[in-house]
Amino acid sequence: MIVCQCNVVTQNQVRDVIVGFLEDDPWQLIVPNKVLHELNARGQCCGCYPELIGLIISTTKKYNEEKHPDRKDELQSLVMRLEEINLKLSHGRRRQAGRLQAQQTGNRA
Repeated sequence: MIVCQCNVVTQNQVRDVIVGFLEDDPWQLIVPNKVLHELNARGQCCGCYPELIGLIISTTKKYNEEKHPDRKDELQSLVMRLEEINLKLSHGRRRQAGRLQAQQTGNRA
């Protein structure tokens, strides 16, 4: 499935890059720009960022569940916090898109 239409990046490509980062250093911070850079791509419209963040979270969770089953409670707490942040970012992007559309059509809020 294609995650980024601007760069034609698939879920499998993103997951492979994330796993590669985690194998190098399981505690490093992985962000969408870092993943895209590794794929020789860049954020253009940035509409894929919420999906990329979701893939980073789910892939990191799965990786750590397999590699560190003894830290399941700790990991679950971290994932919940990351998902809350991602939800807030997604909500903020929808509001921003609505304001932009209103400006472009000449409607005032």
